[in-house]
Amino acid sequence: KATLGTLKIELGSLRVDPAGTTTVTGAIAGTGLALTAGETKFSAADFRLDLKPLKAAFPPRRPGQLAWSGRLELADLSFAVPGLMATPASVVWDGEASAELDANAPPRGSIGGRLALGRTRATLVDPLLWIESEAARAEGTLVHGGEGTSAKLSLQTISAGLPASPAIELLSVARIDVDDIKRAADGSMTAASLKLSRLQALQRRREAGNPGYPWRVDLAGATLTGPTLKPGGDVAATSLEIERLLLRVTRTATGLVGLDALPPPSGSESKSAPAKETSIPGPALALGRLELRGDSRIIFEDRAPRDKVRFTVAPLALRLDNLDSAKPRQDSPLRFTAKIGSFTQIRLAGSARPFLARPGLDLKGRIDGFDLPALSPYAAETLGVRLHTGRLDADLVLALKDERLVGDTKLVVSNLTLDEVAKDKSALAAQSGMPVETVIGLLQDSDNVIRLAIPITGDYWSPEFNLNDAIGQAVGGALRDTATAVLGIAFPIIPLISLISDRSDRDRLGLTPLAFAPGEAALSDPQRVYLDQLAKLLKERPALKLNLCPTSTRADWAPLWTARPPEPLPTGVATTVRGALTWVRQSLGQVPAAAAATPPPPEPEEAALADLAAERSRQVKLHLAERGGIEEGRLFECRPAVDFDEKALPRVDLML
Repeated sequence: KATLGTLKIELGSLRVDPAGTTTVTGAIAGTGLALTAGETKFSAADFRLDLKPLKAAFPPRRPGQLAWSGRLELADLSFAVPGLMATPASVVWDGEASAELDANAPPRGSIGGRLALGRTRATLVDPLLWIESEAARAEGTLVHGGEGTSAKLSLQTISAGLPASPAIELLSVARIDVDDIKRAADGSMTAASLKLSRLQALQRRREAGNPGYPWRVDLAGATLTGPTLKPGGDVAATSLEIERLLLRVTRTATGLVGLDALPPPSGSESKSAPAKETSIPGPALALGRLELRGDSRIIFEDRAPRDKVRFTVAPLALRLDNLDSAKPRQDSPLRFTAKIGSFTQIRLAGSARPFLARPGLDLKGRIDGFDLPALSPYAAETLGVRLHTGRLDADLVLALKDERLVGDTKLVVSNLTLDEVAKDKSALAAQSGMPVETVIGLLQDSDNVIRLAIPITGDYWSPEFNLNDAIGQAVGGALRDTATAVLGIAFPIIPLISLISDRSDRDRLGLTPLAFAPGEAALSDPQRVYLDQLAKLLKERPALKLNLCPTSTRADWAPLWTARPPEPLPTGVATTVRGALTWVRQSLGQVPAAAAATPPPPEPEEAALADLAAERSRQVKLHLAERGGIEEGRLFECRPAVDFDEKALPRVDLML
């Protein structure tokens, strides 16, 4: 269906030569042009077609020939097909066209020249977004029905956004240039290169009640070399080189800033994990090399913790080879290098499988010289400690395979000092099963260095999987296991490590208590050997401190009472010679208690038992200080305790 408001024909000349070729010059102009074919609609407020000239020849039994050169001008256009509507402000074309019409064969033809589009706005229905171009230029020749297409294309000031969110800009590109476009016999379109200049993505302009945010992605340029578009939509290219990328990654409690502005994929309402198809559906993509070059950087800011985290990764370089979505299980070699600040170096190498429905990854790498205070807010939330000082060097092995994240990290932490956020409520203390000061003191060697292995594992696609929880549990477990290993090396013969309750009913890491015979306070030879081993451990871990907590029990009282000197012979009491001799023999230990008819000991005296307990801890401290060489300031005697429980054992508890 076609409608036309007005039509004006200007005939310059009309000539028919003897061969039957008709040549026409002039112009055709009009207003209110509208064409409708099913769901396709086209309209133009004004149009003008200049004929310079138009030639037509239809000889009998031979294909007809049309040839035209001139200029076409259209103003205020509207073009609509299902899912897309475009409204160019103007279209101007200068060039020539030819066609061969044969009733027995498909039409053949070509069109060449220069095409210019004014400001153009297009609206996509699914997802609902708009795309706008300030200007577009194309130059070259397009051939239909054969080879020979050659063209180049240039677009200027392209932008895209969301109709429902006017403040959000999804994309801005200063210029796009496509050179040496050609069409192959199979219908494939190739180009020598596609170049982007100053591409920016995801920005929110400031408005009332919303401060907005700057571009999330900002790159100086990108070059796609040797792109090919197959008739079925498959895309291939030799390489993609990205220059001077600036990536702003900002995390809040609700997610990554900017990602909430992206329209969801068509029909995607569920947030569950993707289906287990082998590869991502859609046209194939093959890329020989992806490389990030130049002064590229990532500015990372995390506003979710109570204290913000911010650091810059720069410069960074990335290279991926042999990307092919048609071969989703194929490994794509990967290399990544970066610096954080002036001193931290990051190096990663391995392979990726990005086109699996659930991508795979195998990485090995190293981090050198990372200053840990930058991560203190994470430590405060995940482990319940703050990092004052510390440097991290790490060897990393990370794999993402069969929906599971598996990692093995070997850490070397130097000069670490920290505080608990809330005393006795530290998650690190809870996960490791020991106080924070004990953890650090036990793990630091004489050079103030901690060596730690941390495994990380989990179902990455599970809705319950939380990387922070995985790290927290892994760190706590690794600390506990490493602490156990340290003590196991120091004391290889007997099991010494255990969790005991202190007098505040808190679980603390303790060593096997020093058990004493009832009534005794002197150290035995095995106890001295044990304390010598403990002194060696304390020397190797200079940050460790030791609490000596002595306990006397009911079992101590009888031998303590028996060992007391006998009471002196009472004065003023009549005694026999036999009684006096018995008293003397008892004093010399020559008469058994039963024979001497000594009465049973009275009820235990708590003060005497406390004195015995105190003497035991004093003997332990003297041995560690004088023979073991441990500073007295690292040895703390607890208040002596008396335990009347029948099952209690006389001892000194050693608590780190």
